[in-house]
Parts: sequence; C-alpha cells; structure tokens
Amino acid sequence: MIYGAENQNHLHYAMPVKNMLYDIMEYADQIDTRGKSMKPKKKSNETGDFNPLSVEKPKVSPDEFLSSWKKDDKLVPVVSVVINFSNEKWDAPLSLHDMFDKAPPERYNIIKELIPDYRILLIDPHQMNDDDFGKFNSKLGIVLDFIKNSTNKQKFAEKFNGNISAELDADSVMVINSCTGSNIPLPEKDEVTNMCEAIKGIRDDAKMENQAEMIEAMKANGASEEFIQATLKTMQENAEKKEMTQP
Repeated sequence: MIYGAENQNHLHYAMPVKNMLYDIMEYADQIDTRGKSMKPKKKSNETGDFNPLSVEKPKVSPDEFLSSWKKDDKLVPVVSVVINFSNEKWDAPLSLHDMFDKAPPERYNIIKELIPDYRILLIDPHQMNDDDFGKFNSKLGIVLDFIKNSTNKQKFAEKFNGNISAELDADSVMVINSCTGSNIPLPEKDEVTNMCEAIKGIRDDAKMENQAEMIEAMKANGASEEFIQATLKTMQENAEKKEMTQP
C-alpha cells in the first residue's frame, strides 16, 4: 500500500478533485512502469556487443501488451490523507459528489448513481476531541493540538498550564510557528525545545492580550495615563510575588 499526505495550510475547496488526480497519476505510473517491462529487450553476445538477431520478447498476449498490464497483474492501493494545518475548521467539500450542484434533487440523484464518488480522508484538528491527539505515534498529535487551540491563547494557557513534559523537535517547531504565527524559539541541531517553554511564551501572549483589553476598557472609562500605568505596575508586582511563592 502506498500512503500519501497532502498538507494544507489553507482550505482547498477543490480538494476531492486534486487528491483524486494525484491518486490516478500514481495508478497510471504503476501501469506505465509495468508496460515498459513488456517491451522487447536487446541482448548482447558473449563479447558484450549487441546482437541484432537476438531479441528477448516477454511472454505476453497481444491484449496484455496493448494494455501494458497482464491479466493477473494487481495495482498497489493508494491511500491519500489530507491534514488541515490552518487555523480554520475545514468547511470545504469532502467528496466529489459534494462539489456537484444538487438542485434539483431528482437530477442530482440520477447523476450520483452514474458517477462514482471519491471521498478524501481528512485529519482536521478543529474537529478532533482532546483525547484523539494522544493517539498519534509521533509529534504530529502535539502539533495539531497546538493548532486547534492557538486561536484562543487564553484557552490554550488554561488547558496546558505548562504541565506537559513532551518535547518538540525543530521540524515540529517550524510547523507550529508557520501555521499559528507563534514565536517558539527554534532548537539547535540535535537539540529539542521543552514544551513548557513553548507554552510559557503562548501564556505570556495571552496575558498581554488580556492586558491590552484591560487598558482599552480603562481608557474608555476616562482613566488617566498615570492611573493606568500605576495599575499595571501593581498587577505586575503582585504577579511576581505570586510566582515567587509558588513551589
């Protein structure tokens, strides 16, 4: 079986056709490769020189030769998976039939009976349950979990709270930064970055967003710049004292 992964940073509204084309091209390549093996092969004599009277012809029927495929040949199945790395929930078509005009219904019902459907296999973090991310045997589960929660940094901070001992390699960090706009430090070669450091950066971002909202609220209520700065300073001092007292 041949597995393929189509990584999407943006929603693709023609994905069924795109994936179907990739699969068909792979199947066509298998047939083309087998067909080349059916062509007559030139043989050389003992001295290595080509002997025009000696040509090895594969034992195939005319129909098999024309088809480039023997009667008993079998295709290797192709499985293509689409992975949604975007910050948006996948709302693009999931099948070829989804892309057809379904009005009027009676006409569509006839069409779908005549044309075989093609469905994509989709991994969309925004539609996954929290327990699903731990089912991956690679860092992909952690990356997808980041993506799902990156649009709500406050929720992300509350969920992880820095209590994850998992580590990310450089490739995973680059994917997360590219897909979510995060700024997780990239580890050096043969090193890893601790998840706690990555989470701390996102938690800090969430705090800054809340702080910005608070400042806007105080300005809207007529607070002076001096009052705002004094309030922020007090909050910062209280936060530092709290961190110092935590085990």
